[in-house]
Amino acid sequence: MSDAQANEAEKNIEIWKVKKLIKRLEAARGNGTSMISLIIPPKDQVSRAAKMLAEEYGTASNIKSRVNRQSVLSAITSTQQRLKLYNKVPPNGLVVYCGEILTSEGKERRVNIDFEPFRPINTSLYLCDNKFHTEALAELLEDDQKFGFIIMDGNGALFGTLSGNTRDVIHKFSVDLPKKHGRGGQSALRFARLREEKRHNYVRKVAELAVQNFITTDKVNVAGIILAGSADFKNDLNQSDLFDNRLATKVIKVVDVSYGGENGFNQAIELSAETLSNVKFIQEKKLIGKYFEEISQDTGRICYGVEDTLKALELGAVEILIVFENLEINRWVLKDSNGVQTTLHTTKKTEASNREQFMDKETGQEMEVVSSESFLEWIAEKYRDFGTTLEFVSDRSSEGNQFVKGFGGIGGLLRYKVNFEQLAEVDDDDDYYDGMLQFDALASGEEPTPVEPSSQILSHRPGAVQQTTPAQPASAGVGLRGNTGNTRPSPLRLLPNICLGFSRSESQQAHKPRTKQSNHVPLKPPFTFMITGSEEPDNYTHLNCDKAALGCFDKEKYEYQPAIGIPDVFEAVQSGKAELGVVPFENSTNGAVIFTLELLADRHDLYKDVTICGEAYLDVSHCLLGYVSKADSPVMSGTCTPTTSTPSPVKPKTTPRSSLNHIQRIYTHPQAYGQCEAFLGTYLKGVERLDASSTSKAAEIVKADKTGTSAAIASSLAADVHGLDILAKGIEDREDNTTRFLVLRKGVDTSATKVNVAAKSMITFTIDHRTPGALADVLDCFRRYQVNLTSINSRPTKVVPFQYIFFVEFEGSKLSDPGGKVAGALDSLEKYTKNWRWLGSWEDKLVDRKNLFAINRPLISSTHTRKSSLQSILHKELTARQPNIIYDYLTPTPSHLLNISLEDFIPPSCYPANFTGSGSALPYASIRGRDECSDTSLLPQSHHLVYFSPRISNNALLPDGTDPFQSPGPPFVRCMWSGGSVSFNTTSEKQLRLDNMRAACIERIVDVSVKGNEGDEKVFVNVERRVCIADFGDDPHTNPDEESGAIASGKYSGNDQHSMADQRLLRHYHVDNNDNIGRASLVESRNLVFMRQAVLPAKGYLDRPRKILKPTREPDFDVRRTPSRSLLFRFSALTFNAHLIHLDPQHCRDIEGHRNLLLHGPLSLVLMLSVLRSQLRPGEMIKKFNYRNLAPLYVDEELRVCVWKNTNGNSKYEVWIEGKEGGYAVKGSAVVGPLDI
Repeated sequence: MSDAQANEAEKNIEIWKVKKLIKRLEAARGNGTSMISLIIPPKDQVSRAAKMLAEEYGTASNIKSRVNRQSVLSAITSTQQRLKLYNKVPPNGLVVYCGEILTSEGKERRVNIDFEPFRPINTSLYLCDNKFHTEALAELLEDDQKFGFIIMDGNGALFGTLSGNTRDVIHKFSVDLPKKHGRGGQSALRFARLREEKRHNYVRKVAELAVQNFITTDKVNVAGIILAGSADFKNDLNQSDLFDNRLATKVIKVVDVSYGGENGFNQAIELSAETLSNVKFIQEKKLIGKYFEEISQDTGRICYGVEDTLKALELGAVEILIVFENLEINRWVLKDSNGVQTTLHTTKKTEASNREQFMDKETGQEMEVVSSESFLEWIAEKYRDFGTTLEFVSDRSSEGNQFVKGFGGIGGLLRYKVNFEQLAEVDDDDDYYDGMLQFDALASGEEPTPVEPSSQILSHRPGAVQQTTPAQPASAGVGLRGNTGNTRPSPLRLLPNICLGFSRSESQQAHKPRTKQSNHVPLKPPFTFMITGSEEPDNYTHLNCDKAALGCFDKEKYEYQPAIGIPDVFEAVQSGKAELGVVPFENSTNGAVIFTLELLADRHDLYKDVTICGEAYLDVSHCLLGYVSKADSPVMSGTCTPTTSTPSPVKPKTTPRSSLNHIQRIYTHPQAYGQCEAFLGTYLKGVERLDASSTSKAAEIVKADKTGTSAAIASSLAADVHGLDILAKGIEDREDNTTRFLVLRKGVDTSATKVNVAAKSMITFTIDHRTPGALADVLDCFRRYQVNLTSINSRPTKVVPFQYIFFVEFEGSKLSDPGGKVAGALDSLEKYTKNWRWLGSWEDKLVDRKNLFAINRPLISSTHTRKSSLQSILHKELTARQPNIIYDYLTPTPSHLLNISLEDFIPPSCYPANFTGSGSALPYASIRGRDECSDTSLLPQSHHLVYFSPRISNNALLPDGTDPFQSPGPPFVRCMWSGGSVSFNTTSEKQLRLDNMRAACIERIVDVSVKGNEGDEKVFVNVERRVCIADFGDDPHTNPDEESGAIASGKYSGNDQHSMADQRLLRHYHVDNNDNIGRASLVESRNLVFMRQAVLPAKGYLDRPRKILKPTREPDFDVRRTPSRSLLFRFSALTFNAHLIHLDPQHCRDIEGHRNLLLHGPLSLVLMLSVLRSQLRPGEMIKKFNYRNLAPLYVDEELRVCVWKNTNGNSKYEVWIEGKEGGYAVKGSAVVGPLDI
């Protein structure tokens, strides 16, 4: 389906939803004037509507009736709340309905509805009434393309319109025109004159009525006009001067019809179908006409009725779903006494007349109603999940009326033929249980009895509907059992080759043979559950069940039971009938089993409790079975014929035992073909390949082919069971051809968690496929935490075309994660996925199977060597990162807001020169050249910290909210500020001023070191931030005229121009080895320490003893203050800092092991420099400041900022901060000096 068709289908569904909404709103009534209707057109403002509602609220407050006043005020408040959800009016406008309506029981119920219409609504409306006003919505349903019809014949004329799916007769009249022969007594001339006069009057009347019907306020109200008739009247009208020229220009088609009146109207619509192809009415007639054509040709590619249509939908067979727009069917989900849910579809008539369908057959009581909703609303929301297109039709056309009355108003056009009789008949066939008994005998060690071909049976459980992917109908299929004459592959072969399930025995005894049961009695524990694919004992599951899965479990504790399909395994595990289930997941040669992925996708939340708890591996060896030809000798060379396309073909690893020249067709399960390509391409190239539901079924078909020209790929046991010859053995391409099975259970078995065991996990997720790099962002979550991925698969979401559900399997367990890697990776998924689900964690059996533990052995034996290697790697990687250049304008606002934030936490003597308190106005930006010598024009020292914020999107932040540019990556996921330094340029011209100048911060990593023991390493990252004036004049290394000319000519894009500016900046402010500051205004060094995730529990970590180092001298000046949460929040906002240790107390306690929120490292620096500034003499400034963070500072705990002047030198100070215990928290030293003018 094209994008245009998809958009049209979506529009039709939106129209239907609006119709349903209008119907409900019109039926709603309330008390008084408590129902608000608000419509805001596209170009209007939300603020205007909000202001109007505020005024209305004030007016309504004066209503005398308390009940009415409260209802109106409540409705206005609800409307105001709805408006707050919108920053601006959506492109198509905004519609809001709020109020309290009366239910059929006389109770009041609140209604709040807001939505953007499917097309622009140009009406502005606000009404507070006892009903909702929907007139403007009804106008939306009027189709833009309305066409007029004029039908004329000798008996009269009809005027009609066609718009959307609505055909209306707006006027008709009859005439009595003279026939060709006159009455007696009249001359022929007189009769001809009278006849011509009446015909003229007839045409004139039609022309006059055409103006009345098709012109409104001097404008033609139709997009086109079709003239139709059985004689020349239509042509006379079209050529007459009486026909208004405005209408004449709108005539788009003139057609001959055999009838007049409404029959002629219908015929005219059909004959104009090509011209009116975009009209919904015509599209509807064509669609239902195609449906009836499929019926008449008996193609079998249609379905009708709710139940058959739902089965076809679950099979993925419905290409177009056709539903009557007013279909009155309810969908019930009921639960019986055993907790088993049943879906029921009823009409109002059957609900009242047949209550037995609501009864629990075991208890005789009515079943619990889990949910009840309109079937139409359910299918309108869910149809995409079935991979179909939904079309609503009306009963206004004859075809639509026939579809509604004759076929129940629901049906579909199918992609392929579906045999619904076999879907129904399978419920009455006992051969399914014969197959189960065959497996019981095999599992008990008895010789299996060969299964003879039986009547046609489709493996379909009563009440269950199989699912499939139309693109790969045989990827996991069940076919018709016993129909040996049917060589055409069935589209209903849906299930893969092998699937096994388990149910714990209550007696925990060995499995006992079962008697045959009635197929109407559901299976219950302790019966064994689930081998899917085929009940035949020669199937690979039965042949190798002990090897594949049963060997993984204690046979004394479990009973084993076959199941027909993989869905049966999932259903049994979800319902609790089976404790464990085993399903095939992938083959080492041919890849994933698509049908298992489809069920793991669980688009309908049918298996929300099913998780993966284990895996098993099975070696698979294939044989070619058939009848030996006596006429030919075997071909034993084993060579392949080179071709132009394949000059060096792959040579198979085996040769035929006999000649294969007589083989004309091959049967097997689709998965097996991909595992035997080399053999088939060598000895059976060009031979027809036909799909079978299983390898055993393939052998059964070959056995029935008495011509001997068919062959099957199956097991050696199948040859014995069906009496076939083995034509070739071991024909698989690889010796290690292996199938992997997943073990399923309901819920999570946390008691089975194993520590120090190699494990795997799997998640499923969806992303916004329109976002560039969305999938890479998700996968990067695992890279950052050093989690290795082992497989990635995908399936369509069936919601939006080309949007996928992804399955990612990775090493590690969510249930046993001492290093926190898996938890860290999973926690970060929320930012990058639309939704995700953990499917389970289990022991990695591939490690045991292939003895691959050597992969995890460390490559470096020496701890010192390992640390040195780590430091070398990190130093090379981090220091090689490109400089991060951040531009900013030095406006007074951020500095002023910082002053206001600190006002209550430092004394006035510590305020900078341009601030006297929060009552002071925002300073004006200084004027360059005039205010350069003023202290108030200078950026206060340390205030550069609230400029040059990181330009990082929310999704790019690390899980703890920190900047990824500075991070070494997992497993070092915790970041702390350990100290740093800042050097200020003392030259007057290099000072940063609040004059709106453009400045830049060049940030780069200059050094990396690793300290600590193995497993507890800490990575110290030294970040240099060089702050400078961005507009520094001409660059001697570039020709400004050439550069300007290139930009003006369009040679460089915007990105190129930014890159050129960055390069000029880096050249101008290169590092000066003689003077670290160079031309920069200041150079800040930040020492950050990155640590592994805390392993100790939060409680023990908080209670650990802390070393307190107390100062040895008393300060000359000190300030005592208690930082508050609001201060931390304001500083985080000013610095654009999202680090959770300053914002989230739970993160501090549970992840970082701190008792409360931590003070920012930069905030500590600001406090120290502010207090130090108060002790400087006029004209002095801070030249250099070094500091180290020794202990954390916590919110709501008193701290003390201390300053001591070194008596040995007038230019040196010591500055430190003490925590509440009186010990060093931050320790610093400063060098001061005069500003060089």
